[in-house]
Amino acid sequence: MEEEDFGIAKAVMRQLYRLHRPFSVRVLDRYGQHVLTIRRPFSFINSRIKLLLPSERDDNSIIIGECKQQWHLWRRRYNLFLYSGDDTYEQFGRVDAPFLSFNFGIHDAANQVIGAVDRNWVGLGRELFTDTGVYMLRLDRTAFVSPEQDPTGGIYPNEVVSPTPLTLDQRAVVLGTAVSIDFDYFSRHSGNGGMVSFSSYE
Repeated sequence: MEEEDFGIAKAVMRQLYRLHRPFSVRVLDRYGQHVLTIRRPFSFINSRIKLLLPSERDDNSIIIGECKQQWHLWRRRYNLFLYSGDDTYEQFGRVDAPFLSFNFGIHDAANQVIGAVDRNWVGLGRELFTDTGVYMLRLDRTAFVSPEQDPTGGIYPNEVVSPTPLTLDQRAVVLGTAVSIDFDYFSRHSGNGGMVSFSSYE
């Protein structure tokens, strides 16, 4: 991932707005081709991220969906949507994680787990003083460890995991959700003013 048009003006904005600042990130494939844009407008309270397919004309980009943060005093909540046309969106998932959670299960309307964004603990020093978090995106049933294989009993029991894999568009929204979660909750201590180190994503 790489942030678009990062210059002096953006650096000043980063210091002034910190976690509220807008940004636009290009997602590249293994060959360096631009395949997705993650765009976040300025947000005063609740963050919002849009996912777009690239286009030769920026104003003609194709909207895939969006992720909206939902305010709560202590829980970490997000709603995930796919664009259905005519400026309308259809919700396909929600995140409702406890305070200080590192695991963000995505549930559908039937309360089945359809995906997850999990941040791995990388040690007290790195968690306190750096923004080099490691994330695991679970996008289908095979990505979830069964309780039989996990000595902790499994974060997500088999009976609550949906057998239906996410579509490519839904996976794009989950990726945007991971960026939003990292920016909203795990980049607060950054000496760069809340800047997500996009170049560290792989």
